[in-house]
Amino acid sequence: MTNRLHLFPGFLISLSLGCWSAEAAQLPEPSAQLVAIEAPPARLVPGTEYRVVRLNDHEIAADIAPTMTFDAAENRVSGFTGINRYNGGYQVAGAVLTIGQAISTQMAGEEAAAVVEKSFLALIAEPLTISRTRSRAQEPDGLRLRNEKGSVLIVAVPAPAAK
Repeated sequence: MTNRLHLFPGFLISLSLGCWSAEAAQLPEPSAQLVAIEAPPARLVPGTEYRVVRLNDHEIAADIAPTMTFDAAENRVSGFTGINRYNGGYQVAGAVLTIGQAISTQMAGEEAAAVVEKSFLALIAEPLTISRTRSRAQEPDGLRLRNEKGSVLIVAVPAPAAK
């Protein structure tokens, strides 16, 4: 018996063919089994500033949207919380992102921004599973960050380039 593996985008096809001999009047029926391959997890693109567009299923106004920029060389994440700047260490194990204790400036701000900041800092304090958002091929992927129950807590997209 011969096994052949053919890789097609998104699928692995395993085709097993029986042995053929001169005595066989017919070719054996091939058995085919399709197995889906999961896309690799989204990766954090170092140096890309990700802007949070959804937080706990609420859209976030651009002027108070938290940001995240990952420095892979130093394993640091930094950005804006809605009012203040923050910085902390991070690790990625498989598709799980863990951000360590973040430090931040302590400025006051408007109530809406304070609510966003408090929610954002609380959400990034727990391990989050990274998955992709849909984006154009020429742009880095956005991120969906989920808790251990699978709920999407944070949706972030690459921030527009500064003009």
